[in-house]
Amino acid sequence: MTNPVATRELSCVSPEGEAFDITIQIGRPTPISDRPESDWRCPVTIPFGGEEREIYGVDSWQALCLALSLVHAQLAEFLRRGGKLYHPGGTEEFTFNDFPGVTGHS
Repeated sequence: MTNPVATRELSCVSPEGEAFDITIQIGRPTPISDRPESDWRCPVTIPFGGEEREIYGVDSWQALCLALSLVHAQLAEFLRRGGKLYHPGGTEEFTFNDFPGVTGHS
């Protein structure tokens, strides 16, 4: 991704015990066309697999929120399956408490 507006690196341990690193990137939302009523897209690098996708919304706010929701859902599923997330280079476990406004996960 070129010029991400937000990046987060995490160290991971899979449910099978495999250690690996991921980089999450969110790009700047942009309109799909020049029309005033255009929908918007927001690029996001998917944590597990590393591919870049575009998430669509009716405006920049919704596109950005949906991109963040996708990342959150993927991280939550990884934890649910028994994976672990860590801050890079450390032993402190990364939890959803590290996301302001997100509750109900640990």
